[in-house]
Amino acid sequence: MVTRWRATDIETFRCLPWAVHPTAGDLCAETLAESRNAVCVAFRLDAVFVCIFSAGHIMKNLNISMRAYEQAADLQALSAIWFGASHRAHAFIGRERLLEQRILIETQYLPSAGTWVACYQGKPAGFISLLDTFIGGLFVAPDYQGHGIGRLLVAHALKLKGKLRLEVYTENARAFSFYKSLGFEELSRRAEDDEGPPFENADMLLKG
Repeated sequence: MVTRWRATDIETFRCLPWAVHPTAGDLCAETLAESRNAVCVAFRLDAVFVCIFSAGHIMKNLNISMRAYEQAADLQALSAIWFGASHRAHAFIGRERLLEQRILIETQYLPSAGTWVACYQGKPAGFISLLDTFIGGLFVAPDYQGHGIGRLLVAHALKLKGKLRLEVYTENARAFSFYKSLGFEELSRRAEDDEGPPFENADMLLKG
């Protein structure tokens, strides 16, 4: 049996009787969710469903290079990536508060963190900022999401640090699911974020 799946079929795809790994269906469904143009061909082989992606970050990775953050060259580009990705993922926070946070990103967070930049054709496409083993920020420009850049950044940071910890808004279901698919385990939750508003955060840990 050969079936072609698209992102609109995620829940049906997730429920297939995967036998290769207990979470294979979830991981492949996550890939479809992240890759807006992904197409998956699933076929049955001895009661195991096998998937081949013809688009998205498994079969269509961009040629990404990784380098350390350079304040003079990267500040405005990374600030723009942060705002674009945050406006998409954290719209529930509100534009006014995001604009206030953007000032802190430029003046406090980026200058003080250890940041690695993922570049496509020499231009920043995403970044990860670390405070020791804590991920202070992981952001990919909206136009480059769904190509595995976030995974590459996490893998790079994990190789450097050996373990990673982060907090993620539980209302950001896509990010929460993404971190779980990478193997992050939820440790706890708190009802408010750092500045007090009632936006629930999950504390998560990944060990290398």
